[in-house]
Amino acid sequence: MLQHGHITYDLLWALFKPGCHVYTTCIGTKEPRCVVFDAEEEVTQNDETWLNLECRILDYNGVKFGEAGIFLRVAKLRGSKPIETFEAFPLHHHPNHEQARKILIERGQKFRELAGSHVRYCKGSAFFMNKGKAIKVNINSRVAVDAVFFHEMQPNYSRPSLRDIGVKEKVAIAVFDIGAMLMEDREREKEKLQGVSMDAQKLSGADLLVACPTVRCFSFKKKIFLECAVSALKDVDWSPESFDCLKIPSETKTILLSLAKTRLGMIPTVPFDDVIDGKGQGFNILLKLTVEAASEYFKLPLYSISAGELVVNHGDSNALEQQLETVFKIAKQFNAVLLLDEADAFMEQRTSYHDTHNRLVTIFLRKLEYYQGIIFLTSDRGIQFDDAILSRIHLITEYENLIREFRRDLWSNFLSKACTMQGLAIVEEHELRRLESLALNGREAGVRVALNISLADQS
Repeated sequence: MLQHGHITYDLLWALFKPGCHVYTTCIGTKEPRCVVFDAEEEVTQNDETWLNLECRILDYNGVKFGEAGIFLRVAKLRGSKPIETFEAFPLHHHPNHEQARKILIERGQKFRELAGSHVRYCKGSAFFMNKGKAIKVNINSRVAVDAVFFHEMQPNYSRPSLRDIGVKEKVAIAVFDIGAMLMEDREREKEKLQGVSMDAQKLSGADLLVACPTVRCFSFKKKIFLECAVSALKDVDWSPESFDCLKIPSETKTILLSLAKTRLGMIPTVPFDDVIDGKGQGFNILLKLTVEAASEYFKLPLYSISAGELVVNHGDSNALEQQLETVFKIAKQFNAVLLLDEADAFMEQRTSYHDTHNRLVTIFLRKLEYYQGIIFLTSDRGIQFDDAILSRIHLITEYENLIREFRRDLWSNFLSKACTMQGLAIVEEHELRRLESLALNGREAGVRVALNISLADQS
């Protein structure tokens, strides 16, 4: 029977030899993976029986690479079936084991390169664990890879307990609170770099073969911490030329770039700070649109938060303060361009008869003063701004109605990128003249192009 590639559950134990490579799939992404087998035990619980495989993998905890324990289950069944259809089986029984080995090692090399902190584009599978279950998430946006920060912000999330590679003691997955282990920024960065430089170069092909198939990330779009499939990550394709396409006064562009370059350290300058240490080091702009283009120009991730996502309507000032602290901390960690959209609730003039609103503005002002990054604030309502907020905004730009020439360029730019399943959009001159006559701003024009693309794909 074994000669024909079939086996029964009762004989399955004989396939696994200590030290052999076992082929299986990731619990959260269903991506193929490989592990090293150490021991096995049959377990019966609640009228269920399965073969428990104690194995180990290569993982990274943000400081160093090492071996982590992992347990696999193979459910009991009657009769025989092909070896490669079991939940886990020795790699050499894979019908294309040489190709599978090559692919897994290449992915392991990519896993090694992702040690540290990086911004990547993720298109594919991701998940996070909640009460022992993998909650799957499909990602098609930019993420930040950073294992240390992941566990700093998610202290109760299972963290791998690593041992040095090659040590013969048994390992097991450990879950523990790392609150007491958190380090200051400089110490953390020092250890992170030491972990990468000292351990990464020692990894062999056999080590990379059993590398973890996921890395710990933060999704800027989903606004959650999760584990992304290594194979789903690629370098970000920035579009710095998009800033040149902005239809705003050239003087505003110059000021915006100068302020941002100074804040990012691209232009040497003497730092100016407030009297109180740590205050006045942020760069705040009240601006509509433009944000995505600025993010692309400086090749920095965009972290966009709507005021509606914060607890501004419940009067819970403590919760709001914690949320703002988290948002600012994430933006600072990844040097992101922060967009607080529809921020009117935080910027409107305080009054003597609206205590709840006054608390929101006061809390936002306090957090804003100590934020050391670039933040864009947008407003669509034409409100009367609070004097204290207004005095801390470096640049205010109001979008007037676009002149006809700008509207033509705007429509041409949008339509040049419009593509359906039938191909690129074809626009006649008379159609473009009709579009440029419409008194729409950039956001409204973009929405209409996106809507028509959706309609065209369904026709």
